[in-house]
Amino acid sequence: MSRCHCLEQLRPASAPVAFRLADRNMETYQRATTIDIPQLVLLAHRLWPHDTVGKLNRVFDESLRSRSKAVIVCRDDPQRIIAFMTLSIRKDYVEGATTSPIAYVEGIFVDGTHRRAGIGRGLIDHAVRWAKSHKCSQLASDTEAHNRMSRAFHERVGFSKANQIVCYIRNVR
Repeated sequence: MSRCHCLEQLRPASAPVAFRLADRNMETYQRATTIDIPQLVLLAHRLWPHDTVGKLNRVFDESLRSRSKAVIVCRDDPQRIIAFMTLSIRKDYVEGATTSPIAYVEGIFVDGTHRRAGIGRGLIDHAVRWAKSHKCSQLASDTEAHNRMSRAFHERVGFSKANQIVCYIRNVR
């Protein structure tokens, strides 16, 4: 199923390893390092435009330092990130999950000029291997109900819809 030749398990961020796609010449996947944070923040701001640069910097810094989180990047040259995915291990309730802990795709983004080229699928293939390496038997994700492009992507790469909920909040002062 995987389109890339990869190691069975991703190495810690301190030992970055690149993975090349078998049928494409230029893209490589690897664990992100702190040097990547500025580029990650620029891409992430396109995915999460309401988050501040400061918050995104903190999120990536924390993710890169955590054993229960990972950030995988895809590059089209050694200096340029064109896609990323953030992963975590969740031990709390995850809608539709039947096991715990569960690996969770917290965010995935592919630059628009590189979409529909298998890069997102390659990132999800890495997420599956990462989940297995953390003894998880399920991988979960979410998207907003109105985001048809994201919903279609999730279904194309093997996710099945677990539920659809409406969330509410009430301020109490």
